[in-house]
Amino acid sequence: MISVDNVLLLRPVVGLNAADFTRPAPGSTANAKGLLAVTIYPLNESVADGFPDLFQRKVQPMFTDAGITVLATYITERSPNTFPALPVREDATVFLWMTLCRDEDDHAHKMAALAASPRWRERAAHLLTPHLDRAPEHLRLTPTARSLIHYESVS
Repeated sequence: MISVDNVLLLRPVVGLNAADFTRPAPGSTANAKGLLAVTIYPLNESVADGFPDLFQRKVQPMFTDAGITVLATYITERSPNTFPALPVREDATVFLWMTLCRDEDDHAHKMAALAASPRWRERAAHLLTPHLDRAPEHLRLTPTARSLIHYESVS
């Protein structure tokens, strides 16, 4: 890890199932393909408890309609950090969702399809804004040679 100054402790709402993926063999040096896109919604703490249900019922179907498969969802875990060598941010309440794309172009294509969706344009801000503390954060992660999550690993 390059940086450990922005660590969040999360629990799965709908977590990843390792059985759905295959890890490359030990010693593999091939470049794993894919792009793991992670969107972090910083939530207003007062409405955070209801957000996972809202996301699943109202927001996720819009992603599905745009060809975006939500791989997993997570929310802030409020348990004590039992590994003090890795300081966890306790000042944030977040919800995050992940999707796995073939590459940057595939991700851009899917995001463009979402942005072009009349349903998304008309309803997204109305649904999300009351729950968000600030603008979402978008991360695009590329897998390492032995990453469990990579584009070819999806069964």
